[in-house]
Amino acid sequence: MAENDQEYPLSTIYLYLTDRCNLRCSHCWITPVYNRTDRNINSKIDIKYLKRAIIDAKSIGLTCVKLTGGEPFLRKDILDLIDFLSSNDIIVDIETNGTLLNEEIVERLNGSSVNQVSVSLDGASEKSHESIRKVAGCYQKALNGLALLTKNDIGTQIIMSLHEGNISDIEKLADIADRMGVGSLKINPIMPTGRGKDFFANEENLSVEKLLSINRWIEEELSLKYDVIDIYFDIPTGLKSLKSITSSQLYECNILNIIGILANGNISLCGIGQTETDLVIGNIVRDDICNVWSNHHLLK
Repeated sequence: MAENDQEYPLSTIYLYLTDRCNLRCSHCWITPVYNRTDRNINSKIDIKYLKRAIIDAKSIGLTCVKLTGGEPFLRKDILDLIDFLSSNDIIVDIETNGTLLNEEIVERLNGSSVNQVSVSLDGASEKSHESIRKVAGCYQKALNGLALLTKNDIGTQIIMSLHEGNISDIEKLADIADRMGVGSLKINPIMPTGRGKDFFANEENLSVEKLLSINRWIEEELSLKYDVIDIYFDIPTGLKSLKSITSSQLYECNILNIIGILANGNISLCGIGQTETDLVIGNIVRDDICNVWSNHHLLK
C-alpha cells in the first residue's frame, strides 16, 4: 500500500452519473445539458467501468459513494448501481432535485444501503423555488419526493441554494423540514461559478457582512427552535463562530479523502474538473483509480 493510501485513505467517491438534468437551474455550477424526457439517458460511461472503479477503490479504503449529477435519476441504471453498492457494503448518499422520485424507486432505496437522500428545495413556495429552477411544477414534485422518502424512513436532507432573493425562506424551509420529518437543512450560498456567473450579473452577491449576520442568526436563534432537525450553513470555517469551530457543528469537506468521477469517466478532485480541466487526473476507462490516487502528482 502506498504512503498516500495509508495517510489519506480514499473514503468517498463523488460520482457524477450524468451531465444532463431535467431542470434548468439558473445558478448551477455544473451547467448540465437540459433533458426534458424522464429517465431515458444513455450514459457516456458503461456501468461496468463504474463497478470496476468502485471495487478497486474499496481496496484502498472506500466506504461511501455520493451519487449526483446532473440529475442522477435520469440515468436508467441507477438502481442497479445502488444494488451493486449495497451488495458491497458501500454507504450511498444521493443528491437529487427530487422530481423523478416515485414509489417504485423509493421502495428500492428502502432496501438498500442508502444513508441519505438530499433534495434541492430553494424556497418555501412554488414561486420562490421555480424562479431559479425554471421548470413549472418542479416544486410540488420535489415535495412529493420528499414525502415518499420520509414515509419510507429514508434519511433525508433539504439543500437550499441561498441568494439575496430567498433569505426570507430559510426559516420557512426549516419549518417544512421539521413538519415533514426531514433530518436536516443544508444552506449553500450560490457561488459565481458555471451558470452562477450569469446569475450574479443580474443579482447582488451576498456580502461577507450578510453571510456573517445570517450565520449568527442561525446559530443563536434558528437552530434553537427545533429539537430534531440540524441546520448547516455552508460557509468557510473562518466565518464561523468559535463555538462552532470548537464543537461538532461544522459541516466539513474531507477533501483529502475524496475523489470525483465525472459523467465522462474523468477522475477529478471532487467535481471541480467539470469547470477546471487542469484538475482532471485520469479516466476510469483507461486508468486504475488506485494508481491515480497513490501516484498522481496533484494528490501528493
